[in-house]
Amino acid sequence: MRLKAIHRAILCLCVVVFAPGPSSAQTNAISPALSASLAAFRARVMQNWLQPPDGYRGQIVINVRIGRNKLLRDNIQVVSKGDGDQWTKSRDNIIRAVFASQPFDMLPDDDYSAWNDMEIEFVPTPPPAK
Repeated sequence: MRLKAIHRAILCLCVVVFAPGPSSAQTNAISPALSASLAAFRARVMQNWLQPPDGYRGQIVINVRIGRNKLLRDNIQVVSKGDGDQWTKSRDNIIRAVFASQPFDMLPDDDYSAWNDMEIEFVPTPPPAK
């Protein structure tokens, strides 16, 4: 059985963490080079992610599958459930941000198995206090 490395990313404006998810009893370590590549991936998506000021304040989790050509190879799967206009706007903005961030040329070919299937958690930051 082939083990898939799925990485969980918390994307927010202040605290940003990438950590490998356990693919079985074994946990895959992330090299410094891969960590830097994932940070560049995160930065590009965040640059394209427009958080509406009145947007949803909870987390939204998506799953992305990326091909060797560094483009999305499937539709983005929304893992979290939500409802209401704010949730829908936030979800749609996240999907647009990921699509607009292609190609993901910062991801290294050598580590394809580490980034071809990623679960990403978006955590909007609250608006600045006035």
